[in-house]
Amino acid sequence: MKHQLLAEAAQVTAFPALADASVILLRSTRLSNYFIAQNQNRNTSGRIFGGFLMRRAFELAFSTAYCFCGQVPSFVEVDEVLFLAPVNIGNLLRFESCVLYTEGDLIGGLGLFDTEQASRAT
Repeated sequence: MKHQLLAEAAQVTAFPALADASVILLRSTRLSNYFIAQNQNRNTSGRIFGGFLMRRAFELAFSTAYCFCGQVPSFVEVDEVLFLAPVNIGNLLRFESCVLYTEGDLIGGLGLFDTEQASRAT
C-alpha cells in the first residue's frame, strides 16, 4: 500500500495536469499564521494561557477546513493537545494547519475531513 501511495504522489508531483481530479497534494491545503504573544493573554504564572493557544489553533484549523471545502465545517472533536514548552510573553508563534484526510462528498456537505494543526514558539 505504501509503495502504491508513493507512486501516485510521484505522478501528481511530476505531472499535476495528468493527475486525477480528486487528488490534492497536502501542501496545497496548508495555511499558517504568525503572531506575537501579548501581555493580555497571560495566565497567573506570567505565561501565555493554554486556552488562548488552543483557541488560536482551532481557529486556524477551522479556517483551513473552510477554505478546503468551501462551506462552513462542523466541528466534531479534538484528538490531542500537547504543550511541549511554556510560551512566554513576546514569543513569536507560528501556527500551521493542513488537511490530512477526507471522506465522502465534500461538495454535497456530507463529507468528513481531518485537519492537523502544529505550532511553534520562538
